[in-house]
Amino acid sequence: MDILENIIYWAGLVGSCAFVVFLLMQRFGAAIGQVRRAAGGRLRELAVPAIVALLAGSALLIRLSDGANTGGARPLLRVLVGFGATWLVARLIHIAMDSMIQRQDVSVEDNLRARTALTQYRVLERIAIIVVWGLGTAMVMWTFPGIRALGSGLLASAGIVGLVLGLAAQRTIGNFLAGIQIALTQPVRLDDAVVIEDEWGWIEDITTTYVEVKLWDERRLIVPFTTILEKPFQNWTRTRADIIGSVMLWTDHSVNVAEMRKVLQSIVESTDLWDGRVVVLQVVESSERAVQLRALVSAANSPRCWDLRCHVREKLLAYLAEEQAHALPRLRGELDSSQMTRPSSGARAPDSEGPPGREDASEVEVGGLPGGPRS
Repeated sequence: MDILENIIYWAGLVGSCAFVVFLLMQRFGAAIGQVRRAAGGRLRELAVPAIVALLAGSALLIRLSDGANTGGARPLLRVLVGFGATWLVARLIHIAMDSMIQRQDVSVEDNLRARTALTQYRVLERIAIIVVWGLGTAMVMWTFPGIRALGSGLLASAGIVGLVLGLAAQRTIGNFLAGIQIALTQPVRLDDAVVIEDEWGWIEDITTTYVEVKLWDERRLIVPFTTILEKPFQNWTRTRADIIGSVMLWTDHSVNVAEMRKVLQSIVESTDLWDGRVVVLQVVESSERAVQLRALVSAANSPRCWDLRCHVREKLLAYLAEEQAHALPRLRGELDSSQMTRPSSGARAPDSEGPPGREDASEVEVGGLPGGPRS
């Protein structure tokens, strides 16, 4: 048997084996229920090509054994069998990875382990399929004498060819290798909450060359692997999903901080957005005009934390406006009474509604935020 007959023989053997496995899974599916549910539908896709490969291989072997002249059919058979075998291997890889992916439950609250496995399976599957198709195409092309002679000539100048190809595909090769590194080290995983290029969102997909980030406003940010590895970014769910958020408020010096702590405690206890871990109110800054309060609250994940921060900010501002209006930010200043213009008669103007002597006040108080009057 020559090389072609061997290829056809092994293609038929692989096809028949795949068909037998398919029949066994259909027959004894109850014993391997989860695997059957995950991969049974995919294996049905392989049943027809497996039978075709088996029958075609058997028919060709019979014709070759009878000494029939296949003529120009041999090159066509090499291409069909080679690409058919490559497709079969790629589909088997996809089925195996898809079966393992479906076993990962990312809907649970603490899904770090599932997202880790899901990221590895997705990236490694795509890399493996690219490698399989590359090798399969090379093997098919190598069966042609002209291409084989060309390849032998290229091997003699492999250094120069490798240098030229390396320079031409530097970024592509770099992103491909970076994909392998990301699959192993996992600085990002699927469904991670990240801040990249000052944009906040979730890792929606990881391909072989870039990461797709779904931003909070439904936009998509495409980030090459090299950017992930070379530039710093924030990963809010690197080790766990829960997170602490902050709410900053400017108030007057007269604010009752102890009372606001009680109000903050009641606010977070009245909502299911709080996970019960952290609730703190601190005075973090003070100036000649106002003081800055920082409220720290915790939530189970970043979306809930964002909603909790907005809820706490709204309630605290409402409390200040209703119960401690005097604690809203104010701008104070002093006026020199000697520089004020007084009426010559010393009497109050007829259209004035204020009490006598009000224009002599040496201190005025203007409501407003730090840095300017309030409109």
